[in-house]
Amino acid sequence: MKRSAILISILIVITATSHGQPASAGLFGPNCKKVHPQGIGLKNQIERNYKLMINEKNQGKIQNAYATYIILNRVNNQLSKLMGSDKNFRCFLDAEYSRSTYAWSQEFEGRKYGGPVKNLCLLWGYGCKATTKSYANPCDEFILRSDYEDCIEDHARPTG
Repeated sequence: MKRSAILISILIVITATSHGQPASAGLFGPNCKKVHPQGIGLKNQIERNYKLMINEKNQGKIQNAYATYIILNRVNNQLSKLMGSDKNFRCFLDAEYSRSTYAWSQEFEGRKYGGPVKNLCLLWGYGCKATTKSYANPCDEFILRSDYEDCIEDHARPTG
């Protein structure tokens, strides 16, 4: 009996370590006592940086707003990684879903600034390279002068 109990406990330890669970995860799920404070700290940083970025952008301080966006992006990615690993999102669920940090992470406007870093042009339309649009003459395909003149006249006449 003792032998089987020891064997079972050894198998549990081997199974838990062989699945590659990091130290932050408990045997039966995420370690919420460790994960939850980290997530709340990141949430507060996201809210603070988002407000600062919007204020700087509205004041016309685009370079400062972009620097704040870089920080916001990094913190958003950290929170996504934290919540996405080892089913840690469970630590952020509340009995009343609308009050939970998980619901906040799905709905907060500042969360859309995560993922790959965008340049200023893609982010807000600043600093985009100018593109010159060339006018295409619809009659350029005609080689004979008479056909070309007919085409020009056709395009010059108002339709309707």
